[in-house]
Amino acid sequence: MSKLFLLLALSFFFLKTNAQTQYPVNTGGLSDPDKWKGEKWSEGLGFSDVLPKTFSLKQFCPTPADQGQLATCTGWSVAYGARTILLAMQKKLSNQEQITAEAFDPMFLFNSLKGDHQPECDYGVELGHAVDFLVKSGAVSIKDYQLDCSDAVTGEMKNSARHYRANGYQILFSYYEPEVASKVKPVKAALANGQPVVCNILTYFPPKSAAFVKSYRPSFWDVKNLWQPTVQELNYHVSDFGGPHNVVIVGYDDEKFGGAFELMNSYGTGWGDNGFFWITYEDFYYVGNGGMSVY
Repeated sequence: MSKLFLLLALSFFFLKTNAQTQYPVNTGGLSDPDKWKGEKWSEGLGFSDVLPKTFSLKQFCPTPADQGQLATCTGWSVAYGARTILLAMQKKLSNQEQITAEAFDPMFLFNSLKGDHQPECDYGVELGHAVDFLVKSGAVSIKDYQLDCSDAVTGEMKNSARHYRANGYQILFSYYEPEVASKVKPVKAALANGQPVVCNILTYFPPKSAAFVKSYRPSFWDVKNLWQPTVQELNYHVSDFGGPHNVVIVGYDDEKFGGAFELMNSYGTGWGDNGFFWITYEDFYYVGNGGMSVY
């Protein structure tokens, strides 16, 4: 493939993924927190107890792209996000344009797991299954393959993916953790150990059956830098909000906003702070539905 053709192909890819002006009607962040219940982070992971006040893997991130109207956030967070970050660290890449050119295709992972029941990619795949797939089967590079929702996964792709398997993963927290620190500490420790964290968050997108669906606009859609869920949204058990969505935690700062995580989203660079956003540790406790580090 010539350099010119590759640049044109990548340009088309990012124009397509950043062209959306309306955020997804279905985030696609499937997660089964009951499967994660009882899984505990332990000191035996080799993480240090003494953590820096701030740490970031943001310099290893590709340019945030846009999942559009497809329920494919799992592919974007696990393959395009976490796996690309690991590759950039391995290759010591810090130029975002270069990292983006080396990024992994989200749709290979998604199409490999979606099954025949969702030909329109409108339902999603479970986060734990996706991370397990990344370890066992790997990922393919965007510069080699750019799949659409309707594209089949071939044997050639599977063979190529095996070269880019992740080494492993560790469940860090579930929705049911008893206190803020039990969610925050393991995530900080994983990040400080050079491991990106994929997590499922509740963005409080209202169900389609809700009477107010046409008038309600989730706070998550209008984030500029810090996401501050409303009281109504945080009381989602009463209002029946959910909107599970998978994203990548790339850093933390104990002093910013009183203590907060920075995350990379899949709504393009026109959303949030060039595709990234912050959330306080306190709010993260309520919206964090489950998370795991990848290494």
